[in-house]
Amino acid sequence: MIYPIRIWDVKMRTCMQTLKTYIVSKMAFTPDGRKLAFCMQKPVGEGYEIVFWDIASARTGPILQGPSKEIAWMWFSKDGKQLIAATRRHGVQVWDWAAGRLLYTLPIHERGAQTGVVDYLAFSPERNWLVEGLEFSPEDRIIAIWSVDKREKILEWNRPFSGLALSPDGRWLAIKKGLEFGVWEVVPKAK
Repeated sequence: MIYPIRIWDVKMRTCMQTLKTYIVSKMAFTPDGRKLAFCMQKPVGEGYEIVFWDIASARTGPILQGPSKEIAWMWFSKDGKQLIAATRRHGVQVWDWAAGRLLYTLPIHERGAQTGVVDYLAFSPERNWLVEGLEFSPEDRIIAIWSVDKREKILEWNRPFSGLALSPDGRWLAIKKGLEFGVWEVVPKAK
């Protein structure tokens, strides 16, 4: 079955472009808004494809092939050079999407038979660390901060959350739980 993706001019209320595709699970724009990445699920057991659509030319660009069929989350680095794809079975994958190359994979989180599902991802402005929010169950969630350069976890915090937001400068992390929220300093100010 074919499903369309449409780009709309909201002000004019007209469809500018249509791309016919298969089942799309996640989408993300590059920070400059020039390209749309979308994840297409391939037939069972064949993984996924992340396709890049150039909005100006209405043409598809590079296609990334991944081993998992379940992309839970996609996000671009602020400079648009890297795409982060969180999968349920293969951890968090960081791609140089223009080169079509997988740079590295952060491991999945497991506790016994449970595997954490990625609910949130964000790069720091300098792209040297990222924040990951994971759910094992509705009341069992963790927030992890990873060193991108070292590819290791530098902080893990067992804290229930229903929403996370990283400030644009990467200094503050807002954590929401139910009707309450708090703001935490992630990177201390230089003295």
